[in-house]
Amino acid sequence: MKTSNIFDDDKAFEQWAYEEAARLESMDDPPGPEDPTTSPKYDPRVKLYQLRFALSELEKDIETAVQECRDKGLSWHKIGMALGITGEAARQHFGKKKSA
Repeated sequence: MKTSNIFDDDKAFEQWAYEEAARLESMDDPPGPEDPTTSPKYDPRVKLYQLRFALSELEKDIETAVQECRDKGLSWHKIGMALGITGEAARQHFGKKKSA
């Protein structure tokens, strides 16, 4: 004997989906994605690796932008102001390439 399922009938499924969407939209605090930190497989070091990589990429972007500013003739003082540091600190950090 075959049992009836809501998903067997397109109209019934459409009605169910509409009602479910309306129910979720009416909630004050709709359910969000599951918190990954609750998983037994969660390793907080992964976030550190991701952030370290992102920081490395940002540092490369900043170095490129500083070089573009220097190529356009901007002073170390103006570059430092944009970075939130002194012009002298900017020059010391970005002025000379570190020898390998």
